[in-house]
Amino acid sequence: MAASVWGRILGGLRLRSGQVIPRRGVVIGPQFEARHALVDGLGVSIAEHPLGIGHQVAVDATGRTTAAGVWVAGNTADLTAGVMQAAASGVTAAAAINADLTAEDTTAAVAAWRARLGIKV
Repeated sequence: MAASVWGRILGGLRLRSGQVIPRRGVVIGPQFEARHALVDGLGVSIAEHPLGIGHQVAVDATGRTTAAGVWVAGNTADLTAGVMQAAASGVTAAAAINADLTAEDTTAAVAAWRARLGIKV
C-alpha cells in the first residue's frame, strides 16, 4: 500500500493491484524501536512491546536482561517510559545491581570463611 498524492494533497491509498481508494486522511500507528545496539553483542533478548508498538530489550521488573550481569533501564526496557518512569527504572536497576553485587560478595566471604575453618558443605 502506498499513499497517492496529487500535488500536496492526499488523494487516496494505492493498493498493490494499482487500485486507488480515495481518502482525505490516513492514520498510521507508529512503530518504536529501542536503540539497543550497545547491548546486541551481549546476548540480551529483544521482545515485542506488550502493546505491539515496537521492540525493546526483554527485562524483568528490576531491568535484568537475559544476559548474565546486564541490566537496562529507561526506554530501552520500556518503549513507553516517560522521563520520570525512565529515571525511576534506572534507580530500580541500580538497587538490583547493588543487591546482586552484595550477594556475590557475601557468597565469596562465606566460602572463604568456611575454607579457613575447614568446613565442607
